[in-house]
Amino acid sequence: MTEFEKRHCYQKFKYDTHKEARRAAKAMNRKYHEPFDAYCCRCCEFFHVGHKLD
Repeated sequence: MTEFEKRHCYQKFKYDTHKEARRAAKAMNRKYHEPFDAYCCRCCEFFHVGHKLD
């Protein structure tokens, strides 16, 4: 894990479950009209929401 990845992780909201993160991603999709997705973080093992990768 790089120092950049660790710093980036700590700035994001942590969700306990993938279901919670997916729900938040869907809300962000609607609000910002951009594709977001939920993922499990290798650094903290919680779930985050980020821009969806192609």
